Amino acid sequence: MRSFAVVVFLQAMIVSLSGFSQATAAPAIQMPLVEVGQPGNAHDSAGGGQFGGHFGGVDYEYMIGTYAVTAGQYTQFLNSVAADDPFGLYHTSMAHMEWGSGITRHGSAGAYSYEVAPLFVDRPVNFVSWAEAARFANWMHHGQPAGAAGLSTTESGAYWINGATTAQAFLAVERQADARWAIPSEDEWYKAAYYDPALDDYWHYPTQSNTAPGNDLDDESGNNANIMIGTVIPQPIDGDLYTTIVGQFHNSPSPWGTFDQAGNVHEWTEAIIDYTPINGAVTRSVRGGAFTISEEATRSTDRNGESPLYRSRYIGFRLVQLDLDQIILLPGDANGDGVVDDLDLAIVQANLGMLDAAWEQGDFTEDGRVGLRDAFVLLEHYGSPVAQTTYISIPEPGSVTLMMLGMMMLASRRCGRVGHIRRSIAGR
Repeated sequence: MRSFAVVVFLQAMIVSLSGFSQATAAPAIQMPLVEVGQPGNAHDSAGGGQFGGHFGGVDYEYMIGTYAVTAGQYTQFLNSVAADDPFGLYHTSMAHMEWGSGITRHGSAGAYSYEVAPLFVDRPVNFVSWAEAARFANWMHHGQPAGAAGLSTTESGAYWINGATTAQAFLAVERQADARWAIPSEDEWYKAAYYDPALDDYWHYPTQSNTAPGNDLDDESGNNANIMIGTVIPQPIDGDLYTTIVGQFHNSPSPWGTFDQAGNVHEWTEAIIDYTPINGAVTRSVRGGAFTISEEATRSTDRNGESPLYRSRYIGFRLVQLDLDQIILLPGDANGDGVVDDLDLAIVQANLGMLDAAWEQGDFTEDGRVGLRDAFVLLEHYGSPVAQTTYISIPEPGSVTLMMLGMMMLASRRCGRVGHIRRSIAGR
């Protein structure tokens, strides 16, 4: 029996290509990135510090967010996938208008919508757990699709999550080899913050300095960050808000041009820290400074961790984008998981008719649009190398092709009939 989902998909394609579609997609997040090069650099021999280890050596090029993920970007994520929110991607503390993210939720389960206060759009999101950051990375990996949380949106991609809800499960989650967006590894985060390619050496702080930064927002000389000085949490340094707009300390970049790795909010990394000698905890690493954390936390030797389900006003995240040129995709493999299946069909369906679509969004022909030719590519390779039917079953590619052509002919006849009627009316 032919899948209803495929019929709907093909009908949507024909409508789109015939010019009848009125649907519009939400603007994609354009995340500023900086390139981190000079692959093969050595670890920081002086890194070490709390809980041991030397970091910063990365043998490949990658891109990292110029800034932490903002409340505005996270709100767009919520509005795309959290109408029901079974995995708790939203936390009520995000709504706090002083030290939160200014994000509010409206409506009821199944019809939730989210809004960010204008003053918080460009401030870092906080109260985000490692688990939620991983789901955000999966959503970016899939091309920012709209739809319920599931394998084609939040539960696969950079990380295989598949509905996990426990801290133990998230401590076992690893980056997939074909990840396009991800939470930084500790080495990736560390290199972007402290390694200076011109010196082939490391700074102690992420502001190109071996001296602890201050927190003077009006100091134009540099080496400042939104951090606590000493042991007393400061009064807000930007009006009545504790976080600052990302990049607001514009004279205090890292050697690569990132901002706020020294302050604003702690940031998750992928690393697992074993605290067993102290309190038996196994956690995910957080790095950098925060408005509630002293300047000591910004130093390269400071290393801390929290449960992957932990949320706090002082924790957010940024993402890395891996070198897309090093990823070889099977034709039709929209999500890069090595198989052409129903997940790829869902991505093409969601992005049908989109202009300037990136290749990860289903533009297999690289013509800047997801359309009929891309659907033929997907259907030609469907089931390669191993067929999976995660959400729906679809007929053999040959059957689908015939059905598509038949439906196109019907659509063409319908268009012709409409044109004939219009001409008849015009002739009266």
